[in-house]
Amino acid sequence: MLTLTELCEELNNWFTQKEDIILGDFTVENNTIDLSALVEDGHLQSGQYFRIIGSRMQNDGVYQYTDGFTGLNDEISFSGAVWCMRIPKGLLDLLDKINEWIDNYDDIARKPFRLESYSGVYSYEKASGLQSAYGNKSADVMITWQTVFASDLNKWRKV
Repeated sequence: MLTLTELCEELNNWFTQKEDIILGDFTVENNTIDLSALVEDGHLQSGQYFRIIGSRMQNDGVYQYTDGFTGLNDEISFSGAVWCMRIPKGLLDLLDKINEWIDNYDDIARKPFRLESYSGVYSYEKASGLQSAYGNKSADVMITWQTVFASDLNKWRKV
C-alpha cells in the first residue's frame, strides 16, 4: 500500500505554500499533536492534510487533520515544522488508482519470468512488459507503479 507521504516524496511536491509552513516547538501528548493554534489562525481545517517534519519519535509524515486526531507517538517536545498541505482531489484519486494497481499487479510485475514450463524440459520466457488495466505497456523495463503512472504523475512532479 502506497501512502500519501511516499507519493509526495516521489513527486518531490508537498503541495504547500510558504505561508503554510509553521516552524516551532511541538509536543505530542496522548498520541495527538495540538494544532489548535493553526486551526484558529486559518492555516488548517478539519479534513486537511498536514506534514510533520523534525520529530524524534517517528512521527514525520503526512496525516489528515480531524477533530480528535490520534495515531502519533508521544514525545515531550521537538523543534520542527508542520506544513499545512493543499492536496488536489485528483492526486488522492490517483493514489487510489495506484494502490488498486499495486494490489492487482505489483507481485506479477516484480517476477522476472512471464512463462515457465516444466513439461519434460524446463523452459521459460522472460517478462518484457505488462499490460495493465490502465492500458500502459512498457517493453524491457521493470514495471512499477512509477512507470505505469508516469504520465499521470508528471503534472504534479517538481524537480
